[in-house]
Order: sequence, then structure tokens, then C-alpha cells
Amino acid sequence: MTIEGINTIYIVGPTASGKSDLGIQIAKELNGEIICADSRTIYKNLDIATAKPSLNERKEVKHWCLDVVEPNERYSAAQFKRDAQMAIKDILSRSKLPIIVGGSGLYIDGLLYDYEFGPLENEQLRSELELMTIEQLQEIITARNIEMPENNKNKRYLIRAIEQGGINKKRGKLKNNILIIGINPGLEILEERITKRAKSMIKNGAVDEAKMLFEKYGENVPATLAPFYKAIKPHFINLVPIEECVAQYIKNDRNLAKRQIAWFKRNKAIKWFKSSEEALNFVHSKLK
Repeated sequence: MTIEGINTIYIVGPTASGKSDLGIQIAKELNGEIICADSRTIYKNLDIATAKPSLNERKEVKHWCLDVVEPNERYSAAQFKRDAQMAIKDILSRSKLPIIVGGSGLYIDGLLYDYEFGPLENEQLRSELELMTIEQLQEIITARNIEMPENNKNKRYLIRAIEQGGINKKRGKLKNNILIIGINPGLEILEERITKRAKSMIKNGAVDEAKMLFEKYGENVPATLAPFYKAIKPHFINLVPIEECVAQYIKNDRNLAKRQIAWFKRNKAIKWFKSSEEALNFVHSKLK
């Protein structure tokens, strides 16, 4: 079965919205393979606190762009675009359906609009910038008359804006022959799922996973910026109780969901649904 005129499906939305389950279901029904557009699941050996698809799920459906780099290595949206495009080409060459699933907005938009990303990172400059505070970075941006990133409290975005001399807006037209599905069950349901998922992570060993990360790689490698590790770090540094760290993680993930919703809502090509069931019924209605 196919959807007429469609050769790639995108499934986007906030964290804990049910994107992954929907992607797997569609992949099984339509002979598809999944490309993960998630800035957390790219890291090797960090499976629990990144909510990575299980081994069984990966046996059922092939997943791409998982376990790409070590926790102390950087991985940019430009690198994701390159890897995802190679995966799409490979999947299509075998007459299968590429299904891009994720909530990392820049990863998604880089593919959808064929972003022309700026220059590669300057390691020396980046090392100097990372020692600065958010306020100092904002001052540099203002002094150089560079447009401030929308999320002007995100150190990574501020540094990248300085490196590129501005915010990258070089993008092409929206690609043809695609279907973009958005899942947004609402903030109340998302918060319930985020809380439930956090408890499950703790039960399944996420704290031990974080301990391994900090002991092996240190406290300031790229992977430690992932929401759970960032929230749990004060436990290992200042002995903040686990319960407080988990509460902070839930709060951070709730705020992340709001930002993701705001990001994707700007794209009028996305067809929004309140549940994965509604989205799946829509896909079924389009099958040929």
C-alpha cells in the first residue's frame, strides 16, 4: 500500500506526544524505515534517559541516525541533514518509505527546506565562547549587530549565531511529495506522560546511566546538555536530592514541549492531530 504522490512522511511534535509509536506503526504498514530526528538519541550508550527506541522496536523496524556519535563528540543540524539525506536516498533505492520522526525543529526544517547551513564550527573560537556567560554572549551579538536568536537564553544558539555572523535563514522551498503529520495531545496530557516517563526512567536505571556518563566523560561534554542529564547533574555535584532533580527535569521537559509546539506551529504545511490514533486513521484514509 502507498499514499499517492507521497514518497516521504514526517512525524513531528512535542516530546512525549506519541511520535515514535506512530512512526513504528506506519513503518510496519507501509514498508517503511525510520530516520530519528532527535538531538538526544544520536549519542551512543545513552539509551534510557534519551527515550531511545528499544532493541525490539529496532528489530521490527530499521532505524537510522541513532547512536551516531560518542557523548563527548559534537553533532550539528548540518551533520544530521547530511546523514538523513543519505539515509533517505538508501531507503528509496530499495523501494521503501522514509519516515522522519522527531521533535528537534532545526533537524526537521533543515531537511524540509533544504537549509544551506553556515560554516563549520571553529573549535578555537567555540572554546573561548563557551567560557563566557549568556549575558556576555548576548553583548557580543548586540555589539556586532547580529540578529539575536529567538531563544536568547540558549547558550548553544548564541554561540552558533556568533560563529555564523548571524542566524542562518538560507532555506529553499518546502519539498514536494511529502506528508507532514503533527501530534499534539495538549499540555495537560503531555505533562502526565512526561511525569510517567520520568518515573519509568528512574525505575529502569537512568540515574546509573547518568553516573556512567559523568564518570567516563566529565560534566561538560555535549551529551550532558540533554534534558535528563542536565537536570540530574546537581545530584552528583552538590548532592541535591534525586527527587528535586527529577522534578526539575519534568519542569524542563514541559517547557521544552511548549517550545517545540511553538516552533512547529509556524509551519502551515503540518497536518495536526490530537492523538496518534487520529493520525493513523488519516493515513489509512489516504492509502491507495
